[in-house]
Amino acid sequence: MMKANRTSALVALLLAFLGGAAVAGPGARPAKTRAMGTYKGTVTVKSSAAIPGLVPRERKSVMTLSMTRRGNQVELEIHDPDGLGPGRPLTSKDKGRICCVKRAPRTAIVDLEFDGPEFVDAVEERVNAGMSHLAVAKGMKVELSNAQSKAKVSLKGDQVTFHSTAIVVRKPVRGLRGRLLEAVTPNEMTLEFSGELTRQPANSARHR
Repeated sequence: MMKANRTSALVALLLAFLGGAAVAGPGARPAKTRAMGTYKGTVTVKSSAAIPGLVPRERKSVMTLSMTRRGNQVELEIHDPDGLGPGRPLTSKDKGRICCVKRAPRTAIVDLEFDGPEFVDAVEERVNAGMSHLAVAKGMKVELSNAQSKAKVSLKGDQVTFHSTAIVVRKPVRGLRGRLLEAVTPNEMTLEFSGELTRQPANSARHR
């Protein structure tokens, strides 16, 4: 009986992540927006290239991550205390989709994807906000041709294991401006985020 109860609870959890739009039939009510939780913990960020004063090859920060979803659509918010460079915080909000929900013993594993014009614009805005603090990049603006991110979130009790890989591609720029920009930013960068975070109480301040 205990095993059956555990299985039922896990199935209910997976259905909650999938949302009404993913499991309901025709004529069903629209899926509601649901909070998936707020988590805080140490996250390691690795970059394929370094930008002095903005992006090191590797760093660790205590970040806050929160998720909400509506059907298979998800909004991921990350508060990064060094996201615009050392000591310059960034809170990013990205809209994506739940691609797959798998299960393991007492664990839900959710695959997320972020891409498309809206995501490219959001990443481009954040890149330029960080670049604006660099003396060597004064007056420069980066335009992106592509940005995409895939993330895997494993939830078990109050713990979340988060791993994402983002690829950012800059548009080519010709002439002297292009050579100066090339010296500051690479044509393509890969960023990896990984960490284990703990669920925060519902009434706690997110970015404390």
